[in-house]
Amino acid sequence: LSANATSFSSIKKKNFDAGASIPARGFFLIGLDQYAGTTQPDMIWQSGSLTNSGASIFLVHDTTALSTSGNSSTADLAAYGSGTGIFPKEGSAAPLPRIGASLERRAQADSACHVAVASYEFSGNGCDTQNNINDFVERSAPLPQSKSNLPAPRSTPAPVHNFTVA
Repeated sequence: LSANATSFSSIKKKNFDAGASIPARGFFLIGLDQYAGTTQPDMIWQSGSLTNSGASIFLVHDTTALSTSGNSSTADLAAYGSGTGIFPKEGSAAPLPRIGASLERRAQADSACHVAVASYEFSGNGCDTQNNINDFVERSAPLPQSKSNLPAPRSTPAPVHNFTVA
């Protein structure tokens, strides 16, 4: 839903293809419009509605169109940027990412939320404080992950020693 929308009738809805799902502790990459990333998306969404100053993205349990933000089928809500219309969000919206950057959900580890880099790189992206500004961080070098990536959280891979190429 665009952050400048004045009613839910302008919501753009994309249902998963039949049989598609987000694996437990896994990832599901949605490529927008002319997505040209190096990671193959799990779904393409020809929308155009998320290339503005802000939006609310709803993850829902069913295929019924939303008519309010308090719908019981909403599993999660991510809002970014700003807007002057109806702008549902959890707490405050995450900032609008710069061009070429992406928003990434923070990792949940040690009873706290962390940026998913360095020692928290494989801690998953499970931070959900019900406040979008605390849950998401801008990643200047996007690292998109899809169903083909290993699940997280998981252990940090062991370093390779004594490696030679024959």
